[in-house]
Amino acid sequence: MGVHFSLQYKKSKSDYLKTDELVISVRYYFQGKKLNVSSGVKCRIKDWNDDWEKTIKREPVLKSDSDWKEKNLKLKDKESEIKNIVLQIEKDGEVPYVDIVKSYLRDNQYVKIKKSLKKIHFLTLFEMYENWINSDSFPNRTSYVKTINTSVKEIKSYTEEYQFKNKVKLLPQDIDEEWMWGLIHWSYDKGIQPTTIRKRVKTLVSFSNWLKEKHHIETYIKTPKNFKYINEDREVFFLTRDEVQKIKEFDEFEISNEKHLEYLPKNTPLQSWYLEDKVDTKNGIKRYTSYEVYKDMLLFLCGIGCRFGDLVKLKVSNFEFDNSTPKPKKGESFEGGRKGIFVFNMEKSKTNKQIRVPINQLTYDIFKKYSSGKHISKEYQKYNEYNEYLFPRTKFGNPISNQKFNKHSQEICRIIGINESVRTYKVDLKNKIIEDSDVMIPKWNKCSSHIGRRTFIREHIELGTPIRTIMSLSGHSSQKVFDGYYKVLNKDLLKNNNEMFSMDINPPSKSKTPPPSFDLTEEQINLLRLLKRSYDEGLIDDEEYKTKKTIVLG
Repeated sequence: MGVHFSLQYKKSKSDYLKTDELVISVRYYFQGKKLNVSSGVKCRIKDWNDDWEKTIKREPVLKSDSDWKEKNLKLKDKESEIKNIVLQIEKDGEVPYVDIVKSYLRDNQYVKIKKSLKKIHFLTLFEMYENWINSDSFPNRTSYVKTINTSVKEIKSYTEEYQFKNKVKLLPQDIDEEWMWGLIHWSYDKGIQPTTIRKRVKTLVSFSNWLKEKHHIETYIKTPKNFKYINEDREVFFLTRDEVQKIKEFDEFEISNEKHLEYLPKNTPLQSWYLEDKVDTKNGIKRYTSYEVYKDMLLFLCGIGCRFGDLVKLKVSNFEFDNSTPKPKKGESFEGGRKGIFVFNMEKSKTNKQIRVPINQLTYDIFKKYSSGKHISKEYQKYNEYNEYLFPRTKFGNPISNQKFNKHSQEICRIIGINESVRTYKVDLKNKIIEDSDVMIPKWNKCSSHIGRRTFIREHIELGTPIRTIMSLSGHSSQKVFDGYYKVLNKDLLKNNNEMFSMDINPPSKSKTPPPSFDLTEEQINLLRLLKRSYDEGLIDDEEYKTKKTIVLG
């Protein structure tokens, strides 16, 4: 039995410099087993005494360390703590096995933390919360973590300014409603919109919940009563079917089109204009222009309705074929091709919710383009760990960033001509429109990744899909959040109102006479199919569809 100190090396000693600082571990030995405990003390390698046990005072940290006295005292305290635990266990008539000592240490630590945390400064605790956010607590939720980190950074910045100005060190209980309003106004004065400020407030509320759950500390951090950003009347931007079709038909970004170099952004190196995708073909590489990929990703978002963070993680294996339909032949359209469902786990979900979205013509064409030559077998994956991803990645194997995608999506839509004038405005902290902020701008300014999700929802509303079904497809569990993704348009109000309160009190009942039957030729059937497809894709309007259908039917 014994207690020993050592530097915590995580790699070979030869890989370290003498100036490197390492954590000192406390080791308890008993019957061939050992327990490693972090002392919380750090020391440079050059200030460490490897022969400390042979010295009279048994001090591991040398005098060359400016804090050597304090550090050695802390180490002795830790040593005494373990030895006292061992004595206590032996007094209780038990054997001081490693596991029992570990259990006692954990209980002691919990009591100490509970007593001391209330006296720890807010920023220190907030940094502990930041470390927890960036740990393995949120796997597969990178965009959520990124958003939280942005809020954390700004909150820390405001806190530092506040402490410097008021010459105080804030404790957790100091974060009250008055302080929260100070943060809100500080953010707003910097030009931050109320929606973003609300995220910062929510981050603080989450921090408060974390303190309570993890450390049993009650705080007064709550959303101020009068700070309610209502988004019911805000404009909701989406792409119409005609605009989706317009984007789809634009082919000048494609690498096979000789015009694609005309769209190379200024000051952009030529090598950055292309994206490569590893596939199992003769050459093993497929090349695209970056705008070609961004355009297809935008269209895919419109057809699947997921968030950008989920899109870049989609793999070929996320598509489940419907085995009741045969594999499509070369050159076949989706209509005669193989149907199926995209199955993936939603990133922005505490439960990692599984989403299932049926394939459609739009997503099928894009899936077929980027999945060609890719494998989902584990045998192939060991040679290329990221080859299974549906969309190309950077040369380092990283996903395309949302920020870069949004920037280029707007430019792509500007080039294609998504120029419909849309209304935009800014609101104050009372949710009132700021004077002179109400302006009309071309829609391409609003063509970020999230417009795809809103387009998906709007399209299903147009089709008459039940709200609960749409929420299931988009992964929404909250009706309130879902309602923010679409706005009831005038045509929605008029859709089923034509016969309501008619001047005719007893309108004639609709004829129940069955429609006449026709013996159609194979040519007529094929023409009708083409017409229906053109109508569904928005290529022709109602009137043209009816006229041409009548002509085909004779």
